[in-house]
Amino acid sequence: MTIRTDAHRAEPKGPRQVARDGRIFNLNDGAVFNENGALMRFIVWPGSGCRMLGGHLAIHSPGKVFQPHIHPISEDCICVVGGVGQGYLVDKWVDVGPGDLIYAPAGVLHGTANRTGSQQDFLCNGYAGPPQFDLYQWAGYFRNGDFDWDAIEEGNRVPDRRDIQIGDDVQLGEVPTWGGERAEGKTPQQIREAGAIFNINGGIAYGGFGPETHFVVAPFTGSQLIAATVIVHQPGETFEPRRYLASYDANLVIKGSGQVYLKDKWVDVRAGDICYAPPTVAHGTRNPAESTEPFVVVCFASPPPFELYSEAGLLKDGKYVAV
Repeated sequence: MTIRTDAHRAEPKGPRQVARDGRIFNLNDGAVFNENGALMRFIVWPGSGCRMLGGHLAIHSPGKVFQPHIHPISEDCICVVGGVGQGYLVDKWVDVGPGDLIYAPAGVLHGTANRTGSQQDFLCNGYAGPPQFDLYQWAGYFRNGDFDWDAIEEGNRVPDRRDIQIGDDVQLGEVPTWGGERAEGKTPQQIREAGAIFNINGGIAYGGFGPETHFVVAPFTGSQLIAATVIVHQPGETFEPRRYLASYDANLVIKGSGQVYLKDKWVDVRAGDICYAPPTVAHGTRNPAESTEPFVVVCFASPPPFELYSEAGLLKDGKYVAV
């Protein structure tokens, strides 16, 4: 096995190759959409070859709002990666900050916003399972039942892209209690019906994989079609490569730098990179022993990775246990 240091930049792949082998993306990639308030980029989505996930970046400058909307069949899990803003769920706005995860079930009104008086951009990276074709149609990238590949290529070349860097705002430690609609105060059934605000420091902790792992958004915490699992690697820790038979997995690096394994090699990555692995493609993560800081990855999967839950002892004989 070899280690690549050029990440995704020197190894572009077309949609068909991405669908088969996966790819390393970055939050500064993607086709631009700016017709609903916030500046958006479609990154991990069918327009780049990712079939069962839609991963989008939203950059809210002060006062900008991505208007509340509904996806009729998609579940949305939106990770705040920079700044403090607001998330809309059902009928109200609540405050959210770095490391929060806004989970919205299908059919639930949701949106994101940055306050007018804010001093910095509010940055969100959301993942939907299945992908939000209604949003792609709205953006002009999906027409008459097919993708407009010329429009997508043009969207990928938009010069004013507002490139960003992340990693400094996200903190490890306690679960925030401010802002309302927190998952800790709801039952899974309530979350399944109306959504909730999760946090990367919450969920069900498990240490059997090596790095500290948090099952945050999962079927046993309220979701059905999408999952968010947080892996906190201390220096020298490895989350061993594995394959999922049905899950499409997007591993977002939100803090630090380390390496991801994709198909047959380890690749150097940093905060803002995304390792996308389709079913049956081996993928894993690790923090080299010489590192001096934690390496934190949030893994968004659709459908949820049931093999992982079984390996952790949370799923036995088709039932969830010890949760």
